[in-house]
Amino acid sequence: MKRRLVLGAMLTATLIAGTALVACGGDDDDDGGDGDAPTAVSTQPAAATEPASEATEPATDATEPAGDGVENLSVTASDFSFDANLTSVSAGAVVEVAFSNSGSAPHTLTFYTDAEHTDAIPGGDSDQVAGGGSVNFTFEAPESGSAFYRCEVHPAQMEGELTIE
Repeated sequence: MKRRLVLGAMLTATLIAGTALVACGGDDDDDGGDGDAPTAVSTQPAAATEPASEATEPATDATEPAGDGVENLSVTASDFSFDANLTSVSAGAVVEVAFSNSGSAPHTLTFYTDAEHTDAIPGGDSDQVAGGGSVNFTFEAPESGSAFYRCEVHPAQMEGELTIE
């Protein structure tokens, strides 16, 4: 009988301790343990993407010389189209490109000297940018004609032309 009482007391103590540990267990969401983790996480992406859109807003004006023949080009990929702030650049200018992908599908931005997209302009390629991402790159505009661009992931849907003056 005494053995049963000891065993019952041990079982009861184990259950009480286990319940206390579960109820007071650690908070592994690293937000202070106040239980508001979903709210903190849901606001984080909006804060992270906001500066990227602010950073590209100033470049939406006409050609913006950055000094000594440098021109800024801002291009945004959204869904399956491009939105660019410039339609022309000066011949031989250094073109600083701010490329952002506001969609969810991956995109590229690659510049060519020909409409058949066979002669890539050196340095005129963003590589693949994931949705929500952005990249900056620089290339030298050809001496005359046009620069043709497209998304290598969606070449039939996403292309454009930049006049070289």
